[in-house]
Formats: sequence, structure tokens, C-alpha cells
Amino acid sequence: MKKNLSKKKLALSLLIIVLNGPLVANSKPLQHRALAMVDGLPHPIGVDWKTVDEMVHTIKEVLKGQFGVRQRNSKDRMGIFTFRNSLYSIQGLATLERSALETNDRELLNDLENHLVIFRTSFIEIMRPMLTRLQGLPQRTAHELMKEWADLHNRHDSIIFEWCKHRAGSEEELFHNLIASFKNFDQFCSDVVSFLDDLIKSCPIGYQQYLDAIHQKT
Repeated sequence: MKKNLSKKKLALSLLIIVLNGPLVANSKPLQHRALAMVDGLPHPIGVDWKTVDEMVHTIKEVLKGQFGVRQRNSKDRMGIFTFRNSLYSIQGLATLERSALETNDRELLNDLENHLVIFRTSFIEIMRPMLTRLQGLPQRTAHELMKEWADLHNRHDSIIFEWCKHRAGSEEELFHNLIASFKNFDQFCSDVVSFLDDLIKSCPIGYQQYLDAIHQKT
């Protein structure tokens, strides 16, 4: 029992590290006035611990897709996407893509392009809770949050910034249209993690509620 409790405490410590660094080292809380008004309020009108939990889950799933799953008792990670009978992370596929471009391997590039379509579709399921959450906000507020994030991080070439220029509900369509390579895919993952981390840190009441809930479970 004590051993299981220690494992839970270790998992909590690792989770806090993920949220506070070093994976999200460039965290910059957003200052939009609407966040202060909804911080800590119950779901679905506010950002309470359940909302933060949903965002943390999305971060973890995006990181899993981008870098792979860490193997037990090892520093190695295993990808979750099957390509040519091997498992790859998105970052691994981006590296493979870069190599194919350098060697002009048209067969490999075509195969990667075909699989990109499949992997985009499966990845959007990971993103769906976050997209639903954003679509639940007033369109102007959601767009202003995206723009503020892009301004803070100088990421005006990000798909997230593109989202803020289009109508609510078009996020999935833009994702499929603008993710044209695994290089784009890899960068998008980093941007999503950064945006959600900023959003969490911008709601200290909801974030503290989340940490309290985690402590209670352990």
C-alpha cells in the first residue's frame, strides 16, 4: 500500500514538473481580462479543476504523440504511429521526412504523405476536447486569446494564430489543410502544448483546484 502511494506521489511530482518545466520552459500567462472573470468558476461556464484536468490530459496526449511513450525502466520512448511496420513519434517521422527530402527519396516521401492524412485524422481525436472547449467560448474571446499567445511567443506563423482569423468551428478543416508535412505537425504539437500551458497558468484558482484534487486522490 505504501509502495503504491509512493508511486502516486511520484506521478504527481512528475506531472507538476511537466506543467512548470522543463517541457514547457517558456510559459507566459495570458492577461486577457475574461480569464480573471471565469477563473475557478464551475464547468462549463468557467475554468475549474475539471477544465484544467481536461487541458492537462490533452497536453499529455499531444506529448505522447509528438515524442512517444517512455518505456518502463528506460529513457527510450516508443512512438504510437505505425509506419512501414515500425512505430514512430511525430518527431521521428519529421526526421525521416527531412532525410527523404535531402536524398530526394520520392517513394518514401509519397508514403509519408499518404500516412500523414491518416495520422492527422487520428490526432484530431486527441484535440477534440480542446477544440470543443474553445468553440464554447465567445468567438471574440477565443480569437483574442489565440492572438495574445501568438504575440507573446512570436508565433504568427502558427496554425493557432491562423485559427484566430477564421470562424469558430473551422479549426478541424484548417488543421487538415495547413498540416502539410510532419515538420508542420511537430511544430503544431509544440504550439498546442505551449498554448494550453499558458492558458492553465493564466487561471491560478482553477489550477490550484486541480492540484488540490490530485492531492486528495493520492
